Amino acid sequence: MADADVPASVAPLAADKKVDGVPFLAEAPPCRYIKQKLIGKGAYGEAWMVKRAEDGQVFVAKIMDLTSTPEKRRKYAFAEVRCLKNCNHPNVIQYMEDSGVEGSEIVIIMELADACDLGTQLRNGNVTFSEREAGILFTQLILALHHIHSRRVIHRDIKSGNIFLTTCGLLKIGDFGFSQQYDQTVSDSVAGTFLGTPYYLSPEMWRSKRYGKKTDVWAAGVVLYETLAHKRPFQGSSLSDLKRNVLEGHIEPIPDVGREMMELIFSTMNPDPDKRPSTTQILAMPLMQHYTTMFHNIVIRDAKIAPDVKQRIVAAIAKAQDDVKNNNNFVDDADDPR
Repeated sequence: MADADVPASVAPLAADKKVDGVPFLAEAPPCRYIKQKLIGKGAYGEAWMVKRAEDGQVFVAKIMDLTSTPEKRRKYAFAEVRCLKNCNHPNVIQYMEDSGVEGSEIVIIMELADACDLGTQLRNGNVTFSEREAGILFTQLILALHHIHSRRVIHRDIKSGNIFLTTCGLLKIGDFGFSQQYDQTVSDSVAGTFLGTPYYLSPEMWRSKRYGKKTDVWAAGVVLYETLAHKRPFQGSSLSDLKRNVLEGHIEPIPDVGREMMELIFSTMNPDPDKRPSTTQILAMPLMQHYTTMFHNIVIRDAKIAPDVKQRIVAAIAKAQDDVKNNNNFVDDADDPR
């Protein structure tokens, strides 16, 4: 929904909006959410750990300053709210609420994943994932993408830094700032805007061609490779070098990684999006069926995972397996929303 319409009528300023007579977000009560700790800062906003005043529960508040934000980036803020609202899956960061917007800022309250992001863990070098562990993480990533795609959303910025982990071993996709939601029509290639992080861009994006959900599948394959190899499959000293390496398409096998796993990686990074598998086709692969069953069994046995979360995960797996059985690919249901 990169080109979502800005509402004609808007809510009061985020910092001043009253909920039950108190500000939405502030440094100290009385307010609905209390700032605790700055956890991230970018060109157009900040991310804060916040505490809900009524019960002390901790969340993340993403605050975007709209006064210094280009118009297109403002639209991404509206896109993020809409796409987060439209997704409800245990492997997707959960939307809680937002402040409403007007001129100054928008505040989005989201679930907190308590073990940082995958990219940080890989960069720090203090975590090494076995093939089994990487397979279980990738299964969760594909289950999440499968749900996102079923909701007619393309994420467009899948990368290790946007994949968040929890202390009970769950993976959650976050940061829908570049996401795009589209109306259900007939064409698969839905977007033409060059977005995302360069190391994870698919060949069709580098060629400035129209692209669909398969661009998320490519990026997921890059993340899987990165998780196992502790390096990205394509490097470059400049954007032009990186582009050339991606388009040449040579992927070095990862030492000590099994044949089936490498075949999975190669399939997700097929340079032809028409030959790249959908999330349904990935989940149908024997290796992924094995990891899906393994993930299901781990969730059932893990005492650290809350019962209600277990129920949501089991239901999400069952829904995905039904889609595999019925060959629901969600790849022929989109057109350019513009």
